[in-house]
Amino acid sequence: MKKVYYLILICCQISNIFSAIYLRSWNDRGPGAVNSGIKCLEELEKIYFNSSQSQQVPNMAVWHTHNLSAPAMEIEVLYLTALHLRITSNKSDEQSFQLKVISDKDTDKKYDGILDVALTDFYVIVGDDMENLNETIEVISRTKSFNAEARFLILFNNPDKREGGKNIACKFLTTLFSKFRAVNVVIIYAFDAFSYEIFIGDPYGTNGENCVGSNNKDSVCGTMAIVEAGKCTRGKISNYDETKKWLEMDKIPEEMGKECVYTFCARVQEPFINKGCKTGLEITIMNFLQEEMGFGLITNCTNLDRGERDANGKWSDLLGEVRKGKCDIIAGAFFPDYDTHDDFFATDFYLQDYYRFFIPKASYEPRWKGLLNIYKREIWYAALTIFLISWTFWFLAGIFSYESYQHRQIILIFLNVLAVTLGVSANNRPEFLTLRFFFAMLALYSLILTSLYTSKLIDVFTHPKTDYQIDSIEEVLDNEFPIGGRLENYDWFDNDDELDRAIYLRYNHSEAFRPSPETIRQITEGKMALLISQYYVEQTEYRNNIFGVSKEMFSNHLEMLAERGFPLMRRINKILGFFRDAGIASKLFIDFNFNKTILMPIKELKAKLKIMEDTNENLFLDDNEVVLTPEHLEAPFRLLILGLCISTFNFLLELMFNIQAVREFLARVWKPFLEKREKFKQKFFPKKEMQKYFRIRKTLRNVRFTPPIRRIVKRKNRKIKKKKIK
Repeated sequence: MKKVYYLILICCQISNIFSAIYLRSWNDRGPGAVNSGIKCLEELEKIYFNSSQSQQVPNMAVWHTHNLSAPAMEIEVLYLTALHLRITSNKSDEQSFQLKVISDKDTDKKYDGILDVALTDFYVIVGDDMENLNETIEVISRTKSFNAEARFLILFNNPDKREGGKNIACKFLTTLFSKFRAVNVVIIYAFDAFSYEIFIGDPYGTNGENCVGSNNKDSVCGTMAIVEAGKCTRGKISNYDETKKWLEMDKIPEEMGKECVYTFCARVQEPFINKGCKTGLEITIMNFLQEEMGFGLITNCTNLDRGERDANGKWSDLLGEVRKGKCDIIAGAFFPDYDTHDDFFATDFYLQDYYRFFIPKASYEPRWKGLLNIYKREIWYAALTIFLISWTFWFLAGIFSYESYQHRQIILIFLNVLAVTLGVSANNRPEFLTLRFFFAMLALYSLILTSLYTSKLIDVFTHPKTDYQIDSIEEVLDNEFPIGGRLENYDWFDNDDELDRAIYLRYNHSEAFRPSPETIRQITEGKMALLISQYYVEQTEYRNNIFGVSKEMFSNHLEMLAERGFPLMRRINKILGFFRDAGIASKLFIDFNFNKTILMPIKELKAKLKIMEDTNENLFLDDNEVVLTPEHLEAPFRLLILGLCISTFNFLLELMFNIQAVREFLARVWKPFLEKREKFKQKFFPKKEMQKYFRIRKTLRNVRFTPPIRRIVKRKNRKIKKKKIK
């Protein structure tokens, strides 16, 4: 056996002398290349996907692309499998994620209306083609959970494209930055089967090369620069500490510097942004942010609306300008909205506004009506009834108690009762105790009634009442007021509520219904009902002439809007948080109310006094002083005119009846009636019985129920008269 073994060995050595040895090339799609890509992804994931500062389990999304070439397909599938095993292993040293996989299959049906709640923190994307990667980002950006501030880890491996990694990385970094302002992006580019270059972008720093071609970074205000952070070979990162330093670098420096200038588009919406965009509550806040952060600002003043998204997904007005890159940040009393938050970044809330439907203020009722409204209608009816009863009782008591002639005439009794009721002294006082007691009670009743009436007159003249004031949106709709407002308020009423639906169908958001001094004037004239900011109304000259429906009020927080990934948004929100906590926002509102309720009336008073001085008017006339006008005294004047008319008519009748021809005519007309009357008397009242009746009446008339004192005085007067006669 040994001889055979040695013989074979010698033969092999002899054969090697005459043979050639061939070296096999690297297999770009073999398991070694796949393992290298997976391990590089895992190493960078440990460095870059750091959730130590997060208070909750971060959300991680892995993009799955169909029809990937090898080895990109194997890297994606095996990495996802290993990631799933690590997450489910329950090891304490393994980082936890809330994992979800997004696929490019049926994207139009699947992701346009997806309703994710939590934003994604980390993205892992594996690709082999630049065009497919751009489409991937477009699809991801349409999901509700898309977060431009998330961290992107993108691996590019295509065996047919091993060169030009820096150019490809520059294009992709620039695309993400220009569209979404995404800066936390790491590109892993395979320049051979086992080795990868690691690229990051630095648009706001001074590192790296400018992607447009210059060697040095010439701007720190949004020009993308590329930095080679390191290399990864066979799953190991060369110069690990240096690469970690680059990956953990803050892409948005704390101090942006005065070199950065941003465009601030401000919509005029008083008092938040006043005309000219130089003053206003939101202008004050923006100036505060600018001073605190040190950036430059170009303010563009406009009257455009906030903007709405059309059926094609395009935004109009100011948000359309933001999407085109003409505005970096916009403000103008904008309130939170789901659609805008889906596509744009919004600051934290800093102020609050209230919206109401404003309608004409109820006018003052005619002043003469105030004289009648002192008492309710029931009291007037009761007083009139008592007057008629008193008149009737006085007349009957005067006849049956044989009072003097003045107390048996119905017209004179009417005048006496009217005088006593009005609190005027009546000289014709009764002689019998019955009417005297009644006269005293009637005078006391009238004294109380007139005293209460006159005491209420002061309040009526100083605080006149108004007509009925509409105070609900239902009444506004019933009165068929044209209603409307700004376009962004239109969606508030797009729901299933019956009342909101009625408003939605009649809501007009055309140019004619935008808040302006002209539309406010039209409200005072009753031509429309407008949904406006309460603070906008308070700073106009018509604030006391229109009325806000108090039963329908909308409270809104205010915010500024910017494109997703706006670099200053995080610092702005941090400063606004301090702004609220320090009470500066409350102070702004307090100062605004002070200016509008105290300083503005003082300025108006000074202007009025100056005009009075120039025209030599009374400078000491108080605005609250009530000066009676013919409108106040319209009721007594009307009564006087009515009395004069009736008296004149009666006087003319008396003159007419005293004419001889008229008297003869009336005698002829009334003669048949008088004859019938005489026949009636003779039939029912014979002559003897009538004489007896008048004799008894004359006797009773001399017997009067008078007080004893008066009877004694009369006796003394009779005795004195008899002595004088003697």
